[in-house]
Amino acid sequence: MSEPKWTPAQRAAMEDRGGALLVSAAAGSGKTAVLTERAVRLITDPDYPVDADRLLIVTFTNAAAAELRARIGQALLRRSQAEPGNSALRRQRMLLQRAPICTIDAFCLDLLHKHFQALDIPPDFSPADPGSVETLRAAALSETLEHAYADPDFCAFADLYGKGRTDKPAGDTILQVYDFLRALPDYDRKLDEFLAPWQQENGFDATCWHDLLLAQAARDAKAARELLCAAQQDCREDYAQEMAEAGEKKTPAAIRKAEAAVAEKYADAQGRLERSAALLGEVERLAQAGEWTPLYDRLTPFVLGMEEQPGLKGMKKRLKGDHKTAIKTRADEAADLFAQITELVSCSEEEAEADRQAALPRLQALFAAVRDFDARFSAKKRERKLLEFSDFEHLALRL
Repeated sequence: MSEPKWTPAQRAAMEDRGGALLVSAAAGSGKTAVLTERAVRLITDPDYPVDADRLLIVTFTNAAAAELRARIGQALLRRSQAEPGNSALRRQRMLLQRAPICTIDAFCLDLLHKHFQALDIPPDFSPADPGSVETLRAAALSETLEHAYADPDFCAFADLYGKGRTDKPAGDTILQVYDFLRALPDYDRKLDEFLAPWQQENGFDATCWHDLLLAQAARDAKAARELLCAAQQDCREDYAQEMAEAGEKKTPAAIRKAEAAVAEKYADAQGRLERSAALLGEVERLAQAGEWTPLYDRLTPFVLGMEEQPGLKGMKKRLKGDHKTAIKTRADEAADLFAQITELVSCSEEEAEADRQAALPRLQALFAAVRDFDARFSAKKRERKLLEFSDFEHLALRL
């Protein structure tokens, strides 16, 4: 059987030995074949061969893992048949049977079974089913909330999330934070990292949020201004079109009347668009310059209704040209972006700093409750000799 005709890119992926390598290609383009050949060439490298059981190949499904193992085995078999006296190839075919070609969960599970004594887990643990997980989560959360309500700061936090007679919002928040953190490595350390910006003493203008919010406001303003400029161009084209149609009236008086109506209508539309574009340009400039207070002062009259909102809302006459839908859509989208900006810069720096200081003890209480829930939930799982799939990964990382 002749060797496949590999493309230069495929051959480069097979032969590269420089470290991390990303192969990206469409479905059916031969990624599995390339990965198989890459593994075989590593195993049979004449200068630096790698034993088959030293390769870790992680797939998304067990079926994909089985297919890869079979393909690598068949490739080694063909080479072995071509070189009957090569005992090294026969040895590699045997080693392949115990090579870790599997899903990430299966790899982590195997590690835990082999090294359970290095961790605080029972040797006869088993994967938890969804029903058991939910039961244990609910029990752990109930105990966590009962303990947390002894902390006045947690009570203050819970009051922010729900004024009713249920603690469900507070409990849901604990679970949401916990589930988010469990998707991260070393999640306990991440809690301290997330608290750090709330604890610094240099004021709101020195926090990450100050710059991030202004950067997003600048992007929104730029996008809104570009939308308004496009709407202005459409407006000019429709104005010319309607003026031409007005000039086709039968009498001079009718022409003058029609042209006056068109001029009045488009003067209103163009004026609104020009003022809105100028406003968004000013907002963009202030946001890019990091001028929080001047930007907040500029936005406040619009929030209070003292100045006309950007866009075309409130026009007495409707546009009728070919681009009327595009003009309205762009103006509305620009107005929505402006509304987002007012939400991003919704208070003064002094108010933002006061909010940050007031939030700190409540966040600390929330994070303490998350840690408490984690400890209680983990203890209940150990007591039942159960582990979740996420436990496999975190415990493997700990190893």
